[in-house]
Amino acid sequence: MTRRSRNLIIAGLAVALVATLGFYQLKGWARFEEQVNRLALDLGKPDGLIQTQALSRLPRDMLAVPMLKDVLSEDFVFYYEQNEDRLSLSGSLRRIAYEHDLQWQDKLLAWVLDEPAEIAVWRDGKGALAHYMIALSRNELAKALQGAATIALKDSQLTKALDIRVGGDDVPVLALRYGRDRTLLLASRGDRIVILSDPGMLLSAANKADPAAEAILVKLLSASATDQHFLDQTFDLPTTAPTHRIALSARYLSFGYQHFFPALDAVRFDFSDGQWTSAVRFAGKAGIASEATARALPARPAACAWLPMAWPDAQAAAAAARPALPRLAGTVAACWYGQSELHMPLFVAELATDADAASDKALADLFAWMVKGNDVEPESKRKDVAMWQRYTDAPYGPRSEDDQHYYLPTLARSKRIVVFSPDDRLVNQALDTLERRYPSVVDSLPAGERGTTLAVFTPTALASLTRKAVFATLPRAEEPTLHDAAQTHLLPRLKALEKYPAFRLQLPRGADATGWQSVDWQALPSQP
Repeated sequence: MTRRSRNLIIAGLAVALVATLGFYQLKGWARFEEQVNRLALDLGKPDGLIQTQALSRLPRDMLAVPMLKDVLSEDFVFYYEQNEDRLSLSGSLRRIAYEHDLQWQDKLLAWVLDEPAEIAVWRDGKGALAHYMIALSRNELAKALQGAATIALKDSQLTKALDIRVGGDDVPVLALRYGRDRTLLLASRGDRIVILSDPGMLLSAANKADPAAEAILVKLLSASATDQHFLDQTFDLPTTAPTHRIALSARYLSFGYQHFFPALDAVRFDFSDGQWTSAVRFAGKAGIASEATARALPARPAACAWLPMAWPDAQAAAAAARPALPRLAGTVAACWYGQSELHMPLFVAELATDADAASDKALADLFAWMVKGNDVEPESKRKDVAMWQRYTDAPYGPRSEDDQHYYLPTLARSKRIVVFSPDDRLVNQALDTLERRYPSVVDSLPAGERGTTLAVFTPTALASLTRKAVFATLPRAEEPTLHDAAQTHLLPRLKALEKYPAFRLQLPRGADATGWQSVDWQALPSQP
């Protein structure tokens, strides 16, 4: 198993993000004309933006977080030195430098990875952050690229793609092919350099510059400091420059569902003076915890978050497809539990008014529209509770080899609280929690500060959920190598994770205001 595969399993999203920036899975110049139309990227709206004093130091500095230090492997720190794409690119640059008597050596990669830079990233068709654009200022690198334009007409791997007009100058855009069908675009003017991970980010199927993409490239190559950093405006970033800054849009983090909670705009992580800090940007009312929904959440979740829902937008979307939603208000809580599955969260919302026959009919119609299958008569009869269950046409399957009880997608309403999960056990546990037969998340939150809670998570339950999800997708009979690798490398990391206490993410008081809000990670004295 390669180092890269092992890191992806161990580090998850963090490794995927850094791997993306390590020249990840680039498409080939030879296949460019067939693939460009599928990119359709807006270079003015990246899914993520990284500002760093040195990209190569980012993996090591992430280990300043004790939990990440325990969870991530040593390979994560040395990723750039060992990355397959870097080795392939380095070999191509050495070959070009040798054949054309250039003094490049390995300096080009060092200049990119060890200097201040901005890196914008975009999702590909599979949702991975596979497309990137690097912009930086470096005289030596700029001069090297400008000199490279003179050999672009006589080299098999370095060619000129086109010229663009920047401030009255014709600037060549070079295409550097390396590895197996991988290509970078590079442009330089003055001391400014821009690197694009895929020709399709700039060029059309006819190999002509897309006007909107070209305008972005012109700004990044201009002499104006405002134009050079205009991508900061996408995230409304502070003017202070930390050692590292990672900003991710809610468009990326919400997996396409941001339409329903547009108030959540972005998240940000800053690293300065050896410490990481977190912030969340709201474009409307913050998604802070509703005590009513928190009281329905069973204790010890793997993770819970409160989402600031835009119920009128959700109502409009549902009305277009019928049936209409009942009137709901406030935030939605989404929680995952170690005793269930990663793809079976628990959702809790609140009716805007007291339940009546009309609201129950709306819920029943909504459930029938969402879940196709055969209705099941609920086994339990609870006071002031309405419940709907169905066996689906394609059942989720047994919970385990020893438990032949199939999962039942279940929707329930207890007074004004609405609960849904594909796992009926979570819904029943939530109802028990509302009836005070089981402790709730709210019981562990500090009194008087419950309304400032954005999210909570329990490392022990999170480790259990991760362990179950990984080995469910890597059965030994079908994936013996990956299964054994996960046993060797993943399980010790999850064991290390389990020693940490539960945390809550706390917003400042009065966080209903728009803009960036700091997030404090607070250890909870008891399990949430």
